[in-house]
Amino acid sequence: MTGSIVTIGKQKYVVGLYWENCPDDSPVKAAKAAMRGGGQRVYAYTIRPGNKRKERIPQFGLWHSKLHAGCGLPALAPNFARQQTGSWAGAFLVSGGVVVMIGYDDLISPDGDMFYPDAASAQQHLTRVLKEGRYNRVYAPKSWNIQGSMQTTLAELVQGEPDFRLKSRGALSGAVIAVIVLALVLVVLAVIILQDKPDIVPMQIRALRP
Repeated sequence: MTGSIVTIGKQKYVVGLYWENCPDDSPVKAAKAAMRGGGQRVYAYTIRPGNKRKERIPQFGLWHSKLHAGCGLPALAPNFARQQTGSWAGAFLVSGGVVVMIGYDDLISPDGDMFYPDAASAQQHLTRVLKEGRYNRVYAPKSWNIQGSMQTTLAELVQGEPDFRLKSRGALSGAVIAVIVLALVLVVLAVIILQDKPDIVPMQIRALRP
């Protein structure tokens, strides 16, 4: 699987995550467990929560690429899926290659978040997928002559504020970050107080002497 960073409009996205379903309510724990237990090194992950009606289970995507610049960027597949319903399969021309997005029953397929440097491999992948399942939305370049498909751009389908940003495997939780920030603030305040009243410490030392 090839990981890549593509630009849609003015926003950069990562493409090439491996997606897994998470039947329980702890996708973060499941993602971190998969990162530790997998044979292939994982550099980052992102979570796609289930919907409020629990008609769609959560998913997590694993980022295997060494492109560390991808950490912190939004993942394209879940932002694309946010605009889709049912099952979809599409190939989209981007700078440097072709992006392939595939989802079935509102879930991103394991091989449904792909980047190909060459159009021939992307077309072969999409053609194979269409033979194996039924999709209510199919996107492809007009020149590919895929029956029932429509040609469009990712910029027209990926809209709104980007979400689902990648987190590195060593990312700190919000609670830990808050504790660290609070500790730094207290240290800074202590330094300021000591600078304003430099005689406090010597006076205390003299008071303790017999």
